[in-house]
Amino acid sequence: MDIEDTRSNLSAKRTLSDIQLAVVAGFLEGNLTASLIQMHYKNTFAGYCDDQKDFCSRLGKFIDDNYKFCLHLYEDLKDRKAKHALAVII
Repeated sequence: MDIEDTRSNLSAKRTLSDIQLAVVAGFLEGNLTASLIQMHYKNTFAGYCDDQKDFCSRLGKFIDDNYKFCLHLYEDLKDRKAKHALAVII
């Protein structure tokens, strides 16, 4: 069985909408990768701000300000493709 056979079989037997499939796929991916994400967090970020409170506070403000700036850019965009690309990122 090749990819095309699999795709056509899935399409023929599909009972879920695209939205439902996306939710199911996201749920499965989240469950399969949760422990890996948790290990990555523990190895890279956990406890990072314990002795750097001032730096982390300034970093948090910078990230928040940057996010608000991106939202402002998004709202002002007229180009549909550019707006979609930015929506995917933010």
